[in-house]
Amino acid sequence: MNIPLYIHVTYEGGIGNTLKGFISAFGISNDVKIECNPHTLLGNYDSVFESDLIGTSENRRKFSSCRFLILKEEEDIQNDLPNEYSNYNEIDLNDKTLWDFFSKKVMIDWHFDKTLICDKVFNRIQSHIEKLRWNSTILNEVNSFIQNMRFPALAVSIRTWKANHPGDYGCARPYHANIYKNAIKNVLDDHSDIQNIFVSYDNLNAEVDYKDFLQNYNVLLYKKPDYINELQNAIINILILSKCQYYVCNRHSTFAELVFWFSKCSQKVFTVY
Repeated sequence: MNIPLYIHVTYEGGIGNTLKGFISAFGISNDVKIECNPHTLLGNYDSVFESDLIGTSENRRKFSSCRFLILKEEEDIQNDLPNEYSNYNEIDLNDKTLWDFFSKKVMIDWHFDKTLICDKVFNRIQSHIEKLRWNSTILNEVNSFIQNMRFPALAVSIRTWKANHPGDYGCARPYHANIYKNAIKNVLDDHSDIQNIFVSYDNLNAEVDYKDFLQNYNVLLYKKPDYINELQNAIINILILSKCQYYVCNRHSTFAELVFWFSKCSQKVFTVY
């Protein structure tokens, strides 16, 4: 199908929701572009993608979804994986004429277990992910960083809900450093083969909460150079996290979902909250 679609980038939207919508849009069209929004900190997608993925709304239908959408013809082969925020009627937030392409019975979001995803759905979504072609800046930063990593490695993404962009800032969700610390310790105790820990923070001020706890471990952080913007920094962190074999993350996170799916769902994931 070649329905011309564009991914609308909002001021409030986060990277996870935006890119999940981008991936889902490829399920019904080979002609999908993502726009740039210069009015938001994480809106300059021309700085992370190859140029042919960037476009405007002109002669295109708006597509937006925060889900990995299941196609209508897949609902009989993929088990429903409900979560506490399941909304089976909220398929596409902008163009309800596209709803008939997607299942209103089956959801797969916020489950970090490849065995729960049927092969046909898994292979389709992975084929869409492969269409997200990162530019040379992103690839060079990621490849340069992982050359200094030792594997197997543990990825940890700390979510404090106090990020610099409005999608998270001030969100009234729980955060306790000890919950993450206990999860990290349990994974390290159970997996003595881990060589490195790569940590990503949604708010660098949280690093002080872990300084003493992590001081005796082989910890790596990606330190953003001046020439890297905030969106590039987030994408680079996602891709580095996805290279690790083990992953501690917040379950209520589309950011974490991207990491898991970009790893081809190969990671052993340990969720908190």
